[in-house]
Amino acid sequence: MTFFRKLRGQEEETEDASRDLQELREALERARLPEAVGGVAAKELERIRRTDSSTPEYTIGVNYLEFLLALPWNRFTEDNLDLGRGERILEAQHYGLRHVKERILEYLAVRALCSLRDFHILVVDDEALMREYVEEALIRAGQILEAMKEELDRWSDSPNPEEYPAEVPASREERPQGEPTAIR
Repeated sequence: MTFFRKLRGQEEETEDASRDLQELREALERARLPEAVGGVAAKELERIRRTDSSTPEYTIGVNYLEFLLALPWNRFTEDNLDLGRGERILEAQHYGLRHVKERILEYLAVRALCSLRDFHILVVDDEALMREYVEEALIRAGQILEAMKEELDRWSDSPNPEEYPAEVPASREERPQGEPTAIR
């Protein structure tokens, strides 16, 4: 691909090309791109800088970077999970594609149901002992998470957080009485 690079005598870019590259560089700095995407964009910008502006590869690279900048990185919208509205939009703007429309509406329905409910775990087993073991294990996991959250809160409120040792009891002797034991 060396034949697409600028020749040594042509190192001075035209004013339009250098202005475009400077605008792209500034837009990339303002965009707050994720780290991985920012690295790819910087590498592509450097590749474009070395390429002669009259080649198709230059234009392809500029279009690629403009596309990356147009994507909504770190911007979120409020979900509208109204199935009736979704169905009206699909019917008004898209002819045919019945299966695709049904799949989109199924996806919206599942999202709507998941957003309305708390998370539950259903354990089905014919042995009461196994159900109790699973229940105790889940309770213990919740207690561990709560203990970790409390330790983190204490650590972050500490006057000198670097010196605060976060400890979670690991052995059976260190646990308070009444806590469930781990399933073996």
